[in-house]
Amino acid sequence: MPAVHCSSLWRVMRCSASYVVRFGDDTGADSDVSNFGTAFHRAMELLTLGKAVNHPKLAADFGLSSEESRELRSLTFVPQFDREDWSDDVEVSFVLGDEEGVPVLLTSEDDPRALLAGRIDLMRRHNIRNSAVVVDYKSGFRMADHWQTVGYAFGVLALDASIQSVESGMFVYPRLRKIDHWQVDAAGNPVPKSREELLGLWSAVAERCREAKALELASLAAGDCRTGSQCDWCAAHLCPAWRGVLSAVLDGSALALPPVDAPRSAQEAWVKATLPKLAQLKGILADADKLCKSVADAGDVPLDSGEVYHRSESIREKVDAAAAWSVLMQFVEGDLAKLGAAVGELPKSFLYDFAKVAFSESRGKYGQLLTMLQNAGAMKQSPYVSYEIVKANPKPEAAPPKKSVRVKKGA
Repeated sequence: MPAVHCSSLWRVMRCSASYVVRFGDDTGADSDVSNFGTAFHRAMELLTLGKAVNHPKLAADFGLSSEESRELRSLTFVPQFDREDWSDDVEVSFVLGDEEGVPVLLTSEDDPRALLAGRIDLMRRHNIRNSAVVVDYKSGFRMADHWQTVGYAFGVLALDASIQSVESGMFVYPRLRKIDHWQVDAAGNPVPKSREELLGLWSAVAERCREAKALELASLAAGDCRTGSQCDWCAAHLCPAWRGVLSAVLDGSALALPPVDAPRSAQEAWVKATLPKLAQLKGILADADKLCKSVADAGDVPLDSGEVYHRSESIREKVDAAAAWSVLMQFVEGDLAKLGAAVGELPKSFLYDFAKVAFSESRGKYGQLLTMLQNAGAMKQSPYVSYEIVKANPKPEAAPPKKSVRVKKGA
């Protein structure tokens, strides 16, 4: 097994088996999301270093849609760093092994000794204080766990023996316009971690990474696994701990309701015990749904009701908001107030929604908008996959043999 990645370290510290369970889930990442994420990181690196971003070239290099390109342009929130006495390095990669309780650099993740690997978006080194700062950019909204930045700090110590402290591990969330430090004091200032403090954490991290790499999916036992928030990232059907939770749910023992006349304290205790189980059950159901769909991908699944679980494909039209903006402004005759009131906080398909809200009483105008969008090339076709239970197609019955009829001559 390759080294544990810093982005997965928080899961491994909670449950060693989450590494092998997640590793065994071959669903993979969506390539379009990965392309946008890579383009986002490239833009953030340039902006943080005070350099201009060539957005058209970035969009072309990573195959971004006009909507993604417009979204990327809007992500302009960057940390304001002091430039004096600092040296900046971007995309700093490392692979770590353990040597007598100290992280040491290795050359490959596939080295049997490799325990932890990572790539730091931005590593800042102070040239006088012998300290560093690690920065990671997040393109989404979900708050990350700082075990990731602690992992980066281990990499900094191994990369530069002169570093005596890491002043902060930082997550930057442009969508939230937020910077999250790994620890702050009462005044909100980041709290540095000394080399000694970080090395004191390393032994536990190295041991947990060893455990994770030693586990094998085929021989996992319930005792190897721990349920918790990390389960959102695993394949539930591969985890024996989740199977135990599912069994308890199915036989009713996990969700036994308290008596109607139970005291308030008993009811509150039941809620406290039940909420985590409900969260786990939702994860199990989502994973089971994914498995059902994967089976249906290979062909219809016959059901006892005479119906089938069926996968269907179709083509849907989506509106390219950037390309359609001028069309929409023409349609509302430049009335921005009318546009704002109608669009509000609608999702990406807001052009359709806007037309339905503003012109539901006038199908003629709605059709006119669609025609204008189509003529402007703003309607993009995209494949759409759905899964549903439908009636099985009956086999056509053989036609009854035709009866020959003799016709008498002269009749």
